[in-house]
Amino acid sequence: YSQTKHAHEWPLLLQVHDELLVTAPKAKAKAAHQALREAMLAVKFSVPMLSDGKTGALSWHRMKKEAA
Repeated sequence: YSQTKHAHEWPLLLQVHDELLVTAPKAKAKAAHQALREAMLAVKFSVPMLSDGKTGALSWHRMKKEAA
């Protein structure tokens, strides 16, 4: 992701283990989500890389707490 044209548009704020947190304007949230997903799926592994994501106006901590 850091090597794509989107890295300066939607900065990577935090990486925690296998999670990535970026910031983007609300109007660009879907595009940012798709760009991250495509970047993650572009890496080739010997096993399938599963990827999902969430968007929201919450902090990372609150999103994790609400998902539990």
